[in-house]
Amino acid sequence: MLSTSPVPQPADPAHMEQALENETQRRIQLKRQMELQRQAFSEELERRASLDQRLTTEKESLHDALARAHAETHRLELELADRKDRISALEQDLTGRTEQISALECRIFVLEQKIVDLRSSTSWRVTGPLRRLARLLRPAARHAVRGEGRS
Repeated sequence: MLSTSPVPQPADPAHMEQALENETQRRIQLKRQMELQRQAFSEELERRASLDQRLTTEKESLHDALARAHAETHRLELELADRKDRISALEQDLTGRTEQISALECRIFVLEQKIVDLRSSTSWRVTGPLRRLARLLRPAARHAVRGEGRS
């Protein structure tokens, strides 16, 4: 039995020319789209590369700042420890001086009490007129000694 499949008929040249023109336009359109996508992709790659560079620079900058902050923190901790040691030494010195002051104040009190006791004693009161006389005679004695030295 013979096959009855349709035999392709030669296409009309105008129709083929139109189909070829349409295919050419479609390919041109696809080529433009691909070029635009390639350009967009290239721009996106450049943008990401620039962003990566900025992020890397910023990361390095932050890393450096963090290292400086750690160094400064360490320096300040050492300074704080030194100052605490100095404060401790000054507090010990202050305690010693406070004890000295207390001892001296106690001694002053004892000596003042001795002076009061001495001035209140009978012998002090009895010798009072002699001390006053000695005070009165002292300037005259000085004057007399000076006068003898000149002769």
